[in-house]
Amino acid sequence: MSDKSFDGASLIYPPRPPEVTTYVMWATPISGKGPLRLGDLGKGEARFQVKQTFSSLFVTIEANANVKAPSSSIIMTGGVEPISFLQRPTTPTPTPEPEVTITEEESSSTSSLSTREKLLVALRRAGIAAVIALVAIVGLIFVVTRSRG
Repeated sequence: MSDKSFDGASLIYPPRPPEVTTYVMWATPISGKGPLRLGDLGKGEARFQVKQTFSSLFVTIEANANVKAPSSSIIMTGGVEPISFLQRPTTPTPTPEPEVTITEEESSSTSSLSTREKLLVALRRAGIAAVIALVAIVGLIFVVTRSRG
């Protein structure tokens, strides 16, 4: 793995037996050497940075947080694979825009369409103004005609 970092491991259940309270994260180096201790997972989450590249990760339950070698109590494993599209260089290329030519017929239909849209907007505004005026008149009539008792 070229990134050489691992962020986030979550463990939901406490270890069994209850006296075992340490989760330790290990990495298997690509070089083939023994497992590389990344560190204690603490309360189930951790962040590690590693100088060596590795191909897999695993978590063990340990009685002691300072162990140098993993026990046989492996409770979680996972392989690490490179992401191919991130490893090859990419060159951004602009998408060519198609040429647009407008004939006279299309030009006239476009201008009539925009006139139609303008007319619809004007009618909507006039309708809103009419509704507001109607509400105002009804309110005025209500105020004038109510009894002053």
